Amino acid sequence: MSERVFIAPGAYVQGPGSLDLVGEKAALYGGLAFVVCDEGVRALVGGRLSASVTAYGLEAEIHDFSGEVTLAAIDALASAAR
Repeated sequence: MSERVFIAPGAYVQGPGSLDLVGEKAALYGGLAFVVCDEGVRALVGGRLSASVTAYGLEAEIHDFSGEVTLAAIDALASAAR
């Protein structure tokens, strides 16, 4: 198996109003927010996520994913994000 490296933002934000901070936090990393969630989550919070992201002048790409988290699925999502 080849080496895998996981790099994540240095912050985890949780609590009331956190969804409204997505745009602010994503803007620190570039001009595109690549969001992965399932259809149910998208139906519940997709509008708020999109509004938060666009408020900071970013584009949002929301990708539905409801499968198993496998290396192949991760590679496919990573390719889509590029």
